[in-house]
Amino acid sequence: MRLLAPASTSFFLSIHLKVMLSVVSLLAWICFMQSSSDLLMAGVVVVSGAIVTGLSNFYHILEKRDWSPFLLVWWTSGAMIGTHTFQEGSLSLLAYALALLCFMACYSREKAPVAIFNMCVALTVGAMCFPPMLFLLPLSLFGLTKISPITIQKLLASFVGILMPFWFMFAYTLLSDDCTFFMDFASQVRQIHFFDYTSIPMEQVVTFATTTLWMGFFVAIHIKSVHSFQLHTRLVFTCLAFFFVYIVALVVALPQHLSEFVLMEIVTGTLFVAYFVTHQEAVSPRLAMIINTLVFFVVLAVNVWKNLSTLGAIWD
Repeated sequence: MRLLAPASTSFFLSIHLKVMLSVVSLLAWICFMQSSSDLLMAGVVVVSGAIVTGLSNFYHILEKRDWSPFLLVWWTSGAMIGTHTFQEGSLSLLAYALALLCFMACYSREKAPVAIFNMCVALTVGAMCFPPMLFLLPLSLFGLTKISPITIQKLLASFVGILMPFWFMFAYTLLSDDCTFFMDFASQVRQIHFFDYTSIPMEQVVTFATTTLWMGFFVAIHIKSVHSFQLHTRLVFTCLAFFFVYIVALVVALPQHLSEFVLMEIVTGTLFVAYFVTHQEAVSPRLAMIINTLVFFVVLAVNVWKNLSTLGAIWD
């Protein structure tokens, strides 16, 4: 009975922390909601978190069904007040989550061509809303070589998947005689500037640094102990680690798009954090939850401090 008490205490502590962080995140979304369109951004975050959770449960990445990935996405995005405002590029998060889901389906040889096609369609549609997302296509295709042998059929599926959304837009352009979409898309691509640090808000820098160090800690532990995982889980986490590092590099190279890429970084890294929240490994679930809580309140405090003027304007 003595052995059960600490585990029980840890369990209830985890439940209480999850409820508290969920409520505080919801309050942050409500208090700093500037317009009704922000509800759409909250919906994008909720759906993206649900997709990652479904991915984890369907492919048994965490070995048991758990809502920790969804909660981690909800908590972290709630603390990042600067990302609450909905923009056209915000839809790229949903496209990225769908692309990850399709990417994992490529492990099955029978479903691989269809999954590759769907993944490329999702990334291309996301790039139409957020052109810098085009940089994720090469990494995604490279990652496929790690989980599934490349064949002519799969290469053709990826090529058609990339072009399909543009074909539909081209057909719409011909029917409507309106070239605005392609002109705007080309203009946004030309406006991509590398290493432009002239106008990056301080709270975004702190958020990125804190989030990256927090998730990077769990990614590093996974890489260190990856040999102990099953083959499928090992491949999944290895590919996700590559995605995580690559997105961090994109944030460094394209800092003006930090808010969009950080959300993608969170969606990628949540599975690493969720693993240690739900498994007794190198880091105990209790310690993982405590670290997560500290990071949440650090990010929330910095964001609230920098957005107090917004809160006053809303309440006035």
